[in-house]
Amino acid sequence: MAYLVERTDKAEAQIRDIILYRAELTGSTNAALELLDKLESGLMQLADFPESGTQPRYPALRARGYRVLIIEKYLFFYKIDHSRKSVIIHAAVDGRRDYLNLI
Repeated sequence: MAYLVERTDKAEAQIRDIILYRAELTGSTNAALELLDKLESGLMQLADFPESGTQPRYPALRARGYRVLIIEKYLFFYKIDHSRKSVIIHAAVDGRRDYLNLI
């Protein structure tokens, strides 16, 4: 049975910011929408493969049960709730940033 992929409000806002930044950077709505499609597709794979992300490099995040899925240069931090059969996306950040305090 597939897991339900959910997002916190914080993750939704961060994804929106990523897409808006891509549109501004490229001057292309199409480029932003292509990125959104790629991100959405990658995140939806967690429904069938919730364990596909890796453990974060920071021990503090590992200790809190986070996993990380990398899509392009973006890191998506999530937790798996096996009892509810759900994956909860908690944060979406640019991997080039110091992200420990953003989660």
